[in-house]
Amino acid sequence: MNKVWTDAELGEHWTLSHDDRILLKGKTGTGRLALAIQLKHYQLYSRFPERTAEISGEVRDFIGFQVDSSAEDLAAYDDSGRASRKHRQQILVHLKVGPFNECAEVIFREWLIEAVLPGAPDQSSLGDQVVEWLREKRLEPPGGYRLERIINSAGRAFEEQLFAAIAQFRGRASSIGGPVRLLVHRTENALKQGEFSRLAHA
Repeated sequence: MNKVWTDAELGEHWTLSHDDRILLKGKTGTGRLALAIQLKHYQLYSRFPERTAEISGEVRDFIGFQVDSSAEDLAAYDDSGRASRKHRQQILVHLKVGPFNECAEVIFREWLIEAVLPGAPDQSSLGDQVVEWLREKRLEPPGGYRLERIINSAGRAFEEQLFAAIAQFRGRASSIGGPVRLLVHRTENALKQGEFSRLAHA
């Protein structure tokens, strides 16, 4: 279901800036409106919409008014066509967004293990943090399958590191009092029951 946008929200998130209008220079009709919508959508969500024509009516009309184009024209826009691919590449260059290459994947995976997964985020929180990280680093988001694979891999690595840390701590705790041994025991049980394994599938 599309979000219902208030006038204030439309003004805050979907108003074209001077720099945005520079990118639109020379574009006309359907291409101009589609390019504007995809640009603002990427700025807001750090990804492109699956189908430009499915953007909520309030947003289409609000941007259409700014670029003097009719929202009805979007029905003819092919999101998988050459023009769309060209538009998206132009947007990435305009926003100075780099590719999510192998180097970026390594850094992203380390960030997940060290900074995100220890906080045991739920799926919504994890998604928000990933979007914000990609926006901050100015990186194009990986495809859905690739992103899921990276998160799963990071989750397994985090579990392995946690088990190893607990095992090491358990050895040190053998000479300490009962409360510490009880804490270690309870943590191990939580791991065995899958309390942390869900992170690999967030």
